[in-house]
Amino acid sequence: MFFNLDYANKLMETYKLDALIATDCDTLKYLGYDAWINYTKEWMFKPGGDIAGAINNFCIIPLKNEPVYLLSADLFTFLENFNSKIVYVYGDFKDKESKVEKNILLQSIDRKINNVFERGVSNNLINALKLIFKKNNLLNSRIGIEKIGLNKDLFENIKILFSKCEFIDATEIFRILRMIKTQNELENIKKCAKITENAAIKSIQKIKPGNIFGDTIKTFNKAIMKENAVFDHYILLPKGLGCLSCEDYIIENNSIFGIDVGAFLNNYVSDTALTIFIGTYSRKDIDIYKKLLEIMDNGFKSAKPGVFCSDIFHSMKAVQKKYNLSKSIFEGHGIGISCREYPIINKNLKYSYYDGVLERKADFIIEENMVFNIEVAWHIFNIKTFQIEKTFIITGLGCEELEFQDRIEPIYI
Repeated sequence: MFFNLDYANKLMETYKLDALIATDCDTLKYLGYDAWINYTKEWMFKPGGDIAGAINNFCIIPLKNEPVYLLSADLFTFLENFNSKIVYVYGDFKDKESKVEKNILLQSIDRKINNVFERGVSNNLINALKLIFKKNNLLNSRIGIEKIGLNKDLFENIKILFSKCEFIDATEIFRILRMIKTQNELENIKKCAKITENAAIKSIQKIKPGNIFGDTIKTFNKAIMKENAVFDHYILLPKGLGCLSCEDYIIENNSIFGIDVGAFLNNYVSDTALTIFIGTYSRKDIDIYKKLLEIMDNGFKSAKPGVFCSDIFHSMKAVQKKYNLSKSIFEGHGIGISCREYPIINKNLKYSYYDGVLERKADFIIEENMVFNIEVAWHIFNIKTFQIEKTFIITGLGCEELEFQDRIEPIYI
């Protein structure tokens, strides 16, 4: 199991919840379920419809119990290597023309899912939920449910059906759950970071004056695909003009620019950035790079369990102020299923917000097994861009690089 079930139970105890129910496609990926069509939204099938999923799948996590997966039969055949103990499937299993019966579907389930200890089949979503709630003693309980994955009518129907239950919006709770990584997650993120780093270094061989940027992207793509990873992004940051993904951009001589790259491996993403010096440059350029790197390093050194995100930001701010680099920018962000997750490290954290149950400080406390990026940049408009980004993990003693990413010097061409 990739996801942090122990932390989910801890959060449920904190919020006095009897179960958590995931409905959003990103959260379902985190919990082990993925199918490309799960990204479809109601409005794609019903003009004027909701932004929520048109095809609903659930993961129900009862307090101190095994998670229960409820899957639509429409998507069931898309699953690969789905390994779970408790799986329920709902849908119309009997086709009048083809005479497909339930037992044929069950054979398909046996082929698709390993080690299924318990399973259930229902003709519709509501009946499946009734069965699951009854078996898990949730008919009179307090439940955190992600509203963002449900259209309004379905959510209201669920509330009416289970009128003795209290439903809390758990959208924010699931984001918090994803902050603390399991060992399996850490190993996968580390492997993805290594694949991305090696592919980025290989792709840089195509960066030469007069070459088009598209050749660099293709080299990166081929390199990650050989390692069974999937392309996420490869962005050029030239001349202080922000982010460009133009494949026909012609690389200029005597320029300083950044590249920001990332890939997916088993649903987890990598994200990193490098600065490239091509042709001639000045001592001042080297000095700027070294000072930006010191900003990052100071943030890295200050990160340890028990400190606030704002403490890390202020440690970087101190270096910026020391060198009078007021035009430089820097921040930190968690990484996992997506490039930007909790915790957030920036200057805008001096507030509290309602997370669906409690008032929570936006300035999170750093905990062991958080994984986050620190990125530092300086965009000099229409001239040059410096960009550095690395991934770190919080350990029991402090902070260390998740995977070796050499940023001591820029890349010289």
